[in-house]
Amino acid sequence: MTATDVLRELESLGSEQTRKTYRRHGVRDELFGVSYASFGKLQKRIRVNHALAGALWASGNHDARVLATMIADPAAMDGAELERWVRDLTSYSIADAFAGLAVRAPSVRACMADWMASDDEWVARAGWAVFARLAQSEAAPADSELEARLAEIERDIHTRPNRVRDAMNAALIGIGVAREPLRDRALAVAARIGPVAVDHGDTSCKTPDAADYIRKTVAQEARKPARPVVAGCAAALLALSLALTPAVSRAQAAPAPAPTAAADRAAVMGVVRALFDAMRAGDSAAVRAQFHPRAQLASAGMRQGAPVFRIDSLESFVRAVGTPHAEVWDEKIRNEVVHVDGPLAVVWVDYAFFAGTKFSHCGVDAFQLARTAGGWRIVALADTRKSEGCDEASWR
Repeated sequence: MTATDVLRELESLGSEQTRKTYRRHGVRDELFGVSYASFGKLQKRIRVNHALAGALWASGNHDARVLATMIADPAAMDGAELERWVRDLTSYSIADAFAGLAVRAPSVRACMADWMASDDEWVARAGWAVFARLAQSEAAPADSELEARLAEIERDIHTRPNRVRDAMNAALIGIGVAREPLRDRALAVAARIGPVAVDHGDTSCKTPDAADYIRKTVAQEARKPARPVVAGCAAALLALSLALTPAVSRAQAAPAPAPTAAADRAAVMGVVRALFDAMRAGDSAAVRAQFHPRAQLASAGMRQGAPVFRIDSLESFVRAVGTPHAEVWDEKIRNEVVHVDGPLAVVWVDYAFFAGTKFSHCGVDAFQLARTAGGWRIVALADTRKSEGCDEASWR
């Protein structure tokens, strides 16, 4: 099963009602509106497929990314891949799905503290969501570290971004429920913090009172087996999604859907994003994998008022990416336009290139891609390059 196959199936499983629900919960990426019940069935069929998960994540489609977190192999995720994924987070729901995967990755503890301290709302949300899960696990940090985090929550919760406050409140609840030696401390912190204001948008979600939630959950768990606590809208969104799942009998099962424009566009952009992820990683093999072997590369610009045009070989580009360099080659893109006609696709995107944190140049990337037996591959890439008029600050 290829990423394109999965994207087509996800599109066939989507519904307008579920799309509206996800939109109300802050999802702004392209999405089909697939229920979590359908995700669960797909996950059971696919099981673990880390390569497929990477391709789905690279598509940028919300539903594909949720499924990616369910079929990725956490043991295969090193720190570099975790960092690439966390930079793509755009809503609390995908941040929480990512956290559920990341918490099982051996290298996550090396990343978690930096994520928690990040000024990016979704990166910080993911960091605190990972921490909340760890705090309730057998691999929980030492009580001394948990106490330090309780102090941090008390000090900072009211000044952090909206959805980070929500995640910090959930972490406080998680510690209070799962760590009996720290329960009184957590309750005291919750009392001093008081109500936590979180804007949940056009939903019925409310931020739970931490002290009340801890007491009620502890009382409930005394009467039944313990399980990790999921507080607030993360649980509500899952319940809503399950409730919206249409009943489909085995007799109604349909053959694999035909290619659709939305699924193809997502798969095409997945190849483009995978190329830039590979460039950031300095992974020449992954770069080569996005191209047809006979691909053509070209650059256009101006020199001393005259147009210049240069044709490059794929091999020289691959070698350049793979040659060790001190700075990360970070090509940021936006304003993508994608057109697909059967086996041919074109992508036009604005870009800005940074060597580490240093701005280099900007321009337009123009891709041509062909559908092959192995999926979409880049057959031609041309770009323009300029160092002035790039609005550098907007790219940072």
